[in-house]
Parts: sequence; C-alpha cells; structure tokens
Amino acid sequence: MKKSIMLFIKSLLIVAIFMVSTMLTGALITPLFGIDLSHLKMPAQDKAMMGLFTTAVIQSLILILIASRAKLKGKGLAFLLTAVFFIINHVLNVIESLVFMRNVYPVAFQMVNLFNGLIVAVILGFSVSFLFGSKNDVVDEIDFIWSKKLILPWIRWIILWFVIYFCAGLLIPMNVEGVSEFYFSEQGAMDMSLVPIGYLMQIPRGSLWILLAIYLMKYLKGDWMEKSLITGLTFSCLMSSDLLSPNFLMPDLVRLAHLPEILYANLFWGVIISWKVKKHFK
Repeated sequence: MKKSIMLFIKSLLIVAIFMVSTMLTGALITPLFGIDLSHLKMPAQDKAMMGLFTTAVIQSLILILIASRAKLKGKGLAFLLTAVFFIINHVLNVIESLVFMRNVYPVAFQMVNLFNGLIVAVILGFSVSFLFGSKNDVVDEIDFIWSKKLILPWIRWIILWFVIYFCAGLLIPMNVEGVSEFYFSEQGAMDMSLVPIGYLMQIPRGSLWILLAIYLMKYLKGDWMEKSLITGLTFSCLMSSDLLSPNFLMPDLVRLAHLPEILYANLFWGVIISWKVKKHFK
C-alpha cells in the first residue's frame, strides 16, 4: 500500500513538473525572442488548461512506463527519455509544420517552440530518470548504434513509413469535411510551392522514427512483443495526445480529425518497425 501511494505521489509530481515547465517556458522565454502573439485567437483558458493537464498525464505515464522497463539508469536513461520526448513531440512536428502549416505557423515561432520543447524535455527526462529509474545493475550509458548491414533494410523501412504515412493521411483526415479546405484553399495553411519538399522531408522523419525504435528495442526489458507494444504506445500517445489540447493553429474540426489518424497509424507503425528491427538489436 505504501509503495502504491508513493508511486502515485511521484507520478503526480511528474505531471506537475510537466505542466509548470511547459507554462513557464511559454510565458518567460517566448517573449524574449520578440514573438508577438497578440493577433492570434487563443483558446479559452479553462479548455487550454484541461487539455494541458490531460496531455501531461498521458505523456508522463508513457515516460514513466519507459523508465520502469528500461535497462538504463542515471544519465543514460535521462538521455533516452529526453530524446524520445523531444524528437516525437517537437522535432518531428516542426519538420512537418515547416511545410504543411507554413502560412499559419511562422517559422520563427516554430524555432522558439522547438527551443522551449528542448528545455521541457531535459527537465522531464532527468526528473523521470531520478524518480523512476532503476537502481539495480543496469547500464548508465547509451552506445552508438550503426552498421553497414542496416543500409538496405533502412531503405525498405523508409518506404514502409511512406506507405503508412500516406495511407493514414488519405484515409482518415482528408475524408473529413473542412480538412482539405484548411490546408489547400487559397488562404490555406499549406504553402503549395513547398509540397514536394514536404514529401522529401518524410525521409528524415522516417529515419528519426526508426532510430527511436532501434534504441527503444535495444534498451527496454522484456521480449520483443512487450518492447514493440511499448514502442507503439510511445509513438502513438506522445504525438496524438498533443491534439487533445485546443490550440490557435487548427480549428477543432481539423485537430480532432488528425487525432485518430496519428493514434492508430503511429501505434501500427511503432509495432511494425519494432518487429522489423528486432533481429538487428537484441
């Protein structure tokens, strides 16, 4: 009973750290870069706070799950958690937004949010590692992983990512009325001249997903089925939970249309790519 209470208290502490660090970086750091947000239509404060709380709970639980099943401890675990959170929540989104949200999400603001996200990721990574990391005989450093034998499989995995990415986008959000108009109309969010670049940018996006899958499969405990499920949940929940919170970038209709797309596609992708890389990394 005592252990359960302590686990609950530590989990609440991580959620609080998540929310406070997110709000403070937005309130204190963003204005330092001269980003003017006064012209933007912000969501109602009560809805924004509820969305942030829900997102914080989901993402904190995912990081805690990784920490509890990791072979790493100390700085190695903190680095893994920081990388997973930062890449999925911020780097992958910015790569996409540079093209598909170019007209409504200024590049300067994207870079500031990327910097803010790095700060939050580091704080969360070290906090979760300290509170939930194993104290047993596990490694505390991450090895560099690469082999020439990965070149051809990597190309096949990138092609697989393209297939899943395009199928998910075409089958779910683009069939919702109003989503196509948001992106493709004359005053839409997408810079149509950059669409070919946007497709090419799926190569680095896919590569980052693959790297995360490789490191999670290598440094998580359990059989491949357990590790692939954790990887799939991580890919799915970290990215999709951001859409639970209202924002000034997307109308609710568009935001919620993307939610099932990312939730199901990333879960499927995470499990599949974990299965693909398992024979290379035990």
